[in-house]
Amino acid sequence: EPHFWYPQSEFCQNLNIWTPSIEKNEKLPVMVWIHGGGQEHGSAIEIIAYDGEELATWGKVVVVSVNHRLNALGYLDLYEYGKEYEESGYVGMMDLVASLKWVKENISEFGGDPDNVMLFGQSGGGFKIIELMQMPAADGLYHKVSIHSGTGRDSTFTHENNKEVARDIVKFLNIKKENISEIETIPYYKLAKAINYAYDNFMKRHGERLQWTPPVDYKNYFGNPQMA
Repeated sequence: EPHFWYPQSEFCQNLNIWTPSIEKNEKLPVMVWIHGGGQEHGSAIEIIAYDGEELATWGKVVVVSVNHRLNALGYLDLYEYGKEYEESGYVGMMDLVASLKWVKENISEFGGDPDNVMLFGQSGGGFKIIELMQMPAADGLYHKVSIHSGTGRDSTFTHENNKEVARDIVKFLNIKKENISEIETIPYYKLAKAINYAYDNFMKRHGERLQWTPPVDYKNYFGNPQMA
């Protein structure tokens, strides 16, 4: 969704770091912030409160905030369109995993302790933390969490449930199954129209709003533990 204050780009796999020291031997605690907005919208800098300077200075910690792919860019599940797309519904979460791997490998250069990493997030950010806790790919990349709301969301969609959303978007874009790779060339403003089409159809079919989540497959993602 267009944002009032900041420019947008599909190239959103980046992070921000605030640190009171760049001495390696400091080994300061690391706090990784994951923003809210569900898995639909938002960014690591969307409000001034997300600036980590004060927290880093007064808390004597290294603060990291991360951006990642959202909405259809991060969670469009094209599982049925070929082997190379089997894990397309997870790429938004895998961006977060990649960020945590980067932190583990590099945060010592910014005075941080890679063995003392806490995740914290609000609303959708809190829910993404729950999802990371249920993803084997994130194991060992963090050591504690602080979840600030967002725990009540359902997360039981499977590849089968996601088919209708993918089919609606592909249909709107007039892409044939054998040419599915064309979807990678679609500019976001056109993709956004297809997303709105899928939203409308989902509401008509189910009487509720579509919420993007990674599909539960008990391999990449095990689902919300509250729903077990």
